[in-house]
Amino acid sequence: MFMIGGMGAAVPFLNLYMARQHLSGTQIGFTIAIGSIIGLFSAPYWVKLQSEDENPIRMLSITLLVSGVMTVIYGFQTAFIGITIFYTLRTLFSSAHMTTADMLALRALKGTQSGYGSIRFLGSLGWAVIVLFTGWLNEKTSITHGFGLHLAMNLISIFILYHLIDKKNDDRPAQRTGIFTYFAGIPGLFRNPAISVLAILTVLTGIGNNGVINYEILYLDQLGATEFFIGVASMISSLVEIPTMLLTDRIAKKTGIKKLILSALLLNVLLRGFVVLSPSVAGLIIARGIGGIAYSFLTVGFVMYVNAVLPSEKSGTALVILTITIPTLINIIMTPIYGSLFDLVGAGSLYLISLVGYAFGWIVFRRSPVTV
Repeated sequence: MFMIGGMGAAVPFLNLYMARQHLSGTQIGFTIAIGSIIGLFSAPYWVKLQSEDENPIRMLSITLLVSGVMTVIYGFQTAFIGITIFYTLRTLFSSAHMTTADMLALRALKGTQSGYGSIRFLGSLGWAVIVLFTGWLNEKTSITHGFGLHLAMNLISIFILYHLIDKKNDDRPAQRTGIFTYFAGIPGLFRNPAISVLAILTVLTGIGNNGVINYEILYLDQLGATEFFIGVASMISSLVEIPTMLLTDRIAKKTGIKKLILSALLLNVLLRGFVVLSPSVAGLIIARGIGGIAYSFLTVGFVMYVNAVLPSEKSGTALVILTITIPTLINIIMTPIYGSLFDLVGAGSLYLISLVGYAFGWIVFRRSPVTV
């Protein structure tokens, strides 16, 4: 709740801050791509450390602290080079957070009757509260105050990790592997047909949706939304996610994980079409709100899917490939392209491309013989 809530104080406003410093869409895309290159190589290394470290809480705490400090320093940059450097440094350490937290959560759930959604919904709750407050705070003061709040939330997360978690309950033996052995095991994952299909799905939807992910906030800004309404737009989906995350575990048990993911993809197709037909601040906020259902289904569905088809010792590697490595490669290649497209023809075309990406993803996943 506090860690993802802290993300809500910074992530929706990082690109907006660049726009406020008069960077073009192409420059913003270049900065995101450089950060993505760093994240591409750092994320698997963090997973390796997490799998080897007898106390992964220590690693998570250090990265939370450093990424928070880098975010604050980023907020004092006004030149393109300074913004790019500290955005990249922030990404270097923040790339450790979600995968490590997911693995700690799955380990905590082992042997219980609770599902992943029963923990993950608290992250949506934290995001919903903090991002709305941050939108109001940034409108009344400046975006840099939100970055300071992000650091404060990271510090609270560190306090919780060290003082409220019983580290003695971790009976997992440390897995000692060399970094080359770690990377050598990655190709074997794709011999599993279930993971291969999920990887193809990730590529199709990632390429299609990359422009919307990186430029939707700027689109809201162009449409006249204030920082507060940008906060509302960033909050509304998380508000919907809170009950949906709690229900998703039950829905998946009744319908199956594959149908859960297919439902999310189809809903995203409809929502992208809605924005194309209704390009307004209200239209985007409505789409984001309903999109919280699709996001919950995809987020929980991905983790449950990987956990169902792979042994626990390989699930961490698969998750980092599917949720970080592949999206990061797409970010590196596509974000500058979409930035130029944003500058040339505006953001409306990005939603049409996203619609096509989700539609192709639905077709491929629907025709897959894998059933879970």
